[in-house]
Amino acid sequence: MRGVPALTPLARRKLLAALRAGLPRIEACRAAGIGRRTFYDHLQADRAFRTSVKRAQSKPERRWLSRIEAAAKEPKHWMAAAWLLEHLMPEKYALRITRVIEREREAMLAELRKTLDEEKFLEVARALVVAQQNARGSSRQRAAAAH
Repeated sequence: MRGVPALTPLARRKLLAALRAGLPRIEACRAAGIGRRTFYDHLQADRAFRTSVKRAQSKPERRWLSRIEAAAKEPKHWMAAAWLLEHLMPEKYALRITRVIEREREAMLAELRKTLDEEKFLEVARALVVAQQNARGSSRQRAAAAH
């Protein structure tokens, strides 16, 4: 592939093995010794690679889902069943507050899009994404500190 950094067969095998083990993409790249940009360049340019990545990422997903399903069969593990419903059918079972917040956010963005020029709107939207990511990071840090 012209213009795309090489991905050696060994690096590719390591990357796919890491994804099959359930590592996030960035960690799988580190395990394979490749840069994130190389990964995404190949993902975009190489259809066979893209298919291999999807297949590799589906393995841990299926493994964890089957464990949750197995746990959900036990009455004492009812939370596994609740989690499964909440995540597989969020429109019906997710916390209502989350859906309300999402609708309000979408309405707010629609209003901003109407009132701001495109450049300013994109600037505000990016700032909101960064703020949301920072807030998620802070809440994860607080949760980790609590344990």
